[in-house]
Amino acid sequence: REIMSKVTELQTGMKALEAQLNDPNVDAKWKEVMGAFAAKAKETVSAIEKRASKIDPTFKELLAYFGEPPSTECEDFFGTFSAFAQAMEVR
Repeated sequence: REIMSKVTELQTGMKALEAQLNDPNVDAKWKEVMGAFAAKAKETVSAIEKRASKIDPTFKELLAYFGEPPSTECEDFFGTFSAFAQAMEVR
């Protein structure tokens, strides 16, 4: 859920940047530099969106595989593994 909120923040930032790039009152040099950045950033954000959309269904499959309820949070699920690994650590 936190990941999806971060993706939403990225999308919002891209929309704000695109709005500034389309604003006729913004400096042309800034538009030139930021336009190149925006093109690359848009591709990156798009790739992140695609990957992020796979997280929830994949995590649900993982929970089902380990017999955990679908309502289990990531932190709780992986916290169990972390605690186990720490307990098994040879000192």
